[in-house]
Amino acid sequence: MENLVDKERARSNAAAWKGRFAQGREIPCIDGKIADEFDCLNMNLVNFLDAEDLGTEDETIFVNDIWGWVDPQNGKEYALVGLFDGVSLVDITNPLLPFVIGFINATDIFLDNGGRWHDIKIVGTVSYIG
Repeated sequence: MENLVDKERARSNAAAWKGRFAQGREIPCIDGKIADEFDCLNMNLVNFLDAEDLGTEDETIFVNDIWGWVDPQNGKEYALVGLFDGVSLVDITNPLLPFVIGFINATDIFLDNGGRWHDIKIVGTVSYIG
């Protein structure tokens, strides 16, 4: 199958963004822009994780879905991030210093049958990944 992603451009973009948006440093929305580049409204950029940070083996993989969940027992906050080759589980309790706690790999059956993305829905304490 033909690769639809310009891998060199994706690597270059991820490296540039990661260098500009260091962990632990919030970047405010000023006059509708974050860092004079990204449109924003009433929100700030508090962190940036590239695909490699999220645990995928291919840094040119893009994110297609993200859902949040709060553990009702301890109040910790998590992001479930859908990627081409799996789902990354990220502890975002401290949004300035998020960290990946796990990665669920896609099955070969899913990938061999045309699966490309992992959509996520959370109902109560159950996460559905398709």
